[in-house]
Amino acid sequence: MMKVADMRGYAQSRIVVALAATLVATLSAAASGQVLLHDDFDDSNGPIGAQGDGVVDLSAYRAPFGGEDFLGRTQLRFDLPVENFATAAGGSSDGRVALIELDTYNPLDPGNAFYGTDLLTKTNFARAGGLRWEARMRFRDGLPGGLVGAGFLYDVQRQDPPNSGVLVRDEIDHELLSNVAQGPAPQSTFTNVWNDGPFTGPTSGGIGETINTSSVSGGFDLTDFHDYRIDWLPARVDYYIDNTLVRRETGVVPDDPMKSHFNLWAPDEGFGAAFNSGLQPTANPANNQTYTLEVDSVHIERLSTNATELLSDGGFENTFELPSVSGNGPPPTFDSATGTGEWVAFNNAYIDFGESVAPAEGFNGLKVYGPFKPTFDASGVWQNIAAAEGQEFRASVMAQSPSGDSIATNGDDQVRYTTLNLSFHDSAGAVLKEFAANPDSANANGKETPIFDSRDGNLPSIQDEWIEYTVDAIAPTGTSFVRYNLFFVQDGNFGPGAVHFDEASLLLLDPIAPLGVAGDYNDNGVVDAADFTVWRDARDSGVTLPNDPIGGTIGAAQYDQWVNNFGMVAGTPANAVPEPATLACLLGGLLLFGALRRP
Repeated sequence: MMKVADMRGYAQSRIVVALAATLVATLSAAASGQVLLHDDFDDSNGPIGAQGDGVVDLSAYRAPFGGEDFLGRTQLRFDLPVENFATAAGGSSDGRVALIELDTYNPLDPGNAFYGTDLLTKTNFARAGGLRWEARMRFRDGLPGGLVGAGFLYDVQRQDPPNSGVLVRDEIDHELLSNVAQGPAPQSTFTNVWNDGPFTGPTSGGIGETINTSSVSGGFDLTDFHDYRIDWLPARVDYYIDNTLVRRETGVVPDDPMKSHFNLWAPDEGFGAAFNSGLQPTANPANNQTYTLEVDSVHIERLSTNATELLSDGGFENTFELPSVSGNGPPPTFDSATGTGEWVAFNNAYIDFGESVAPAEGFNGLKVYGPFKPTFDASGVWQNIAAAEGQEFRASVMAQSPSGDSIATNGDDQVRYTTLNLSFHDSAGAVLKEFAANPDSANANGKETPIFDSRDGNLPSIQDEWIEYTVDAIAPTGTSFVRYNLFFVQDGNFGPGAVHFDEASLLLLDPIAPLGVAGDYNDNGVVDAADFTVWRDARDSGVTLPNDPIGGTIGAAQYDQWVNNFGMVAGTPANAVPEPATLACLLGGLLLFGALRRP
């Protein structure tokens, strides 16, 4: 049996050898997955008709509108920001950035509010087995104190419970505070998180934490480009800066699908760490000052998730005439309230065999146009799919607005818009909660939102191309089935035009259960210093430790196992290694441990 003194020496020699080998290894990222969004903001994304226009991808992003357009002391503008702008700073991936700007002069409310920006995705993103969000951004030089620039995930405001009037949110933030940018280097950042967080009361401020960036670099500067990353996992949220883990949050973990945002705004005194009373809006346009957050790129991918297709005939290939509940086709062959397994049409929704618009795939598509009734009404299709509480879904569809049969208003007041919508129903068929695609409203419990909208002045630039639209959702308590809906809504003014759909999909997102990692003796999902304590206390005994495939008497073999896997996270691929800062801390800490124990 190895004596304690011998064990100490053996341990130190083994840890030094193991860490030396690991420090020279190539660092690799945690488990990667399906890319959901990647944008270098160089004006090459999105429909061809919208590329080269100098603004961000019209099919992927939107600006805030009614109910979402004020933050702190800042009116958020309704137009989309510039992209493909040549940055003056080094460190950009391609020298081209999007400009998230704030003006001290606000044409909508001169002298009373700033004029800021919030760029958000039309798509929301479910967590499922994990979601990775990463952005490269910086403050432009010359910002005053009193501004917040952020990249973050955010759940649109909703009522919880539905129709209660109580608004809550889910949110995960990386925030840059210009007050900090005025201070000495290394400069700190700020992180925050909410899960069903209220907008008023003592917990409305979230679970914030200031990040000491000295572990990232000695001269960290908010006006330099840095990579800010969020790994949103089922049991925790990990924050990274330049691939260095700077925070792990396990107490508050959001669960609702969220959109990606970038914004620049001026808070009021309620956010004391970021407020600056000396920064004030101006009533004179000649005195306007423009301040900028530059965003070099954004990348979103889904981790550790299996996806199963649930829709029947998503390409509309298997039928020549859709069953209809409004007499425009044969009656459905099942109870339309709770049945599953086929499309059901209502009003003017028909299979199109490629006569009007070539389908995205295959031979057929779906053509939908207004019901031409004297009040607001809709045409469309739905399909019911069995579902259960807590299941997560990703719905998508290819959609096209043809210029030859356009829904654009051309200056008229006729309203037409189309939606991709998921509605969750109980066993009696009653709607529990709705998640609508693009864009969301301030209350997502049931308001329709558009894919193509006749009131959108940008619509002509994205016509005549198939564009994918998506919406993610999680089933609420009481769910018996989910209804996949494609709607064409028309007011009573009989506006013309049609929209075509194809390649509809509804994926059930199943998290892949993370495998335990050898050496995680306290079974908390990561091999860390706490596992050394468990090993030490069990040494020389025959107890069974969690995540110990070696077994037998606890000793040097289990110690080596812990050393070799230190920093590994459950579900991380075997070739991944800890961050250099983590390794350095481990080396120093354990050598100190040995020194303190030396007789």
